[in-house]
Amino acid sequence: MAPVTIDRAIENAVASTNMEGFHLGKEQKELIKQIALGKVTLEEVVEKIKQKYNG
Repeated sequence: MAPVTIDRAIENAVASTNMEGFHLGKEQKELIKQIALGKVTLEEVVEKIKQKYNG
């Protein structure tokens, strides 16, 4: 069995999230990919989201 790529893993997670009634946009998917690639940390993404909504 071939290893799962990051893109495929994200697609699977998004599909699962959609089945639970939550929908991720392009921006959220890109943030997830950046975390998976090790380009940013989860903490950095959380801070970025906080700043976006709290100013």
